Amino acid sequence: MKKITKKKWFLIVISIVLVFWGFCNLLTYIVDPFFQYRAKDNQYMINAMYCAPGLIKTYEYDTIIIGSSMTQNFDMELFRSKLKCSPLHIGVGGMSDEDIAEYVLLANKVGKADTY
Repeated sequence: MKKITKKKWFLIVISIVLVFWGFCNLLTYIVDPFFQYRAKDNQYMINAMYCAPGLIKTYEYDTIIIGSSMTQNFDMELFRSKLKCSPLHIGVGGMSDEDIAEYVLLANKVGKADTY
């Protein structure tokens, strides 16, 4: 049986780790549970509070509606048809004032929304 040198063993291990790391990155990009790379339409796989920052960064909108459980039942189709806008709805039950302020600051930083 052929002996493997330390250098060759090290290169094999590093190659396996890099391939595994690349596979994990590709899987994260494809699944994208936090919407950090692209926005999917109404496909929340996890709690909306975890998805909100990614949606604010990647979704195409000109109006943003942020609120707690009072806004969860808003009909976005009415906003689209009556106000002729592209709204992003961030409505999470139990959202605190600090959470709302954080999302508004993030939306201001991203700069896509004209109306809040």
